Amino acid sequence: MRPIEARYEDGVLKLAKPVSLRAGERVRLIVLRRPDPDRWDLGRLAGGLGQDTSLPRQA
Repeated sequence: MRPIEARYEDGVLKLAKPVSLRAGERVRLIVLRRPDPDRWDLGRLAGGLGQDTSLPRQA
């Protein structure tokens, strides 16, 4: 299957184009956010991996 663009509004994913599915057909989704620089923590990214305390330490 090909990737499909959608927008999330009011609790519903709204597809950009129609898809060939039967009414009531169940599907599985993998949601990938588009890059959004407004969400990035630039301070953490500039510090590199050595500064990231959320990653487990390797022995």
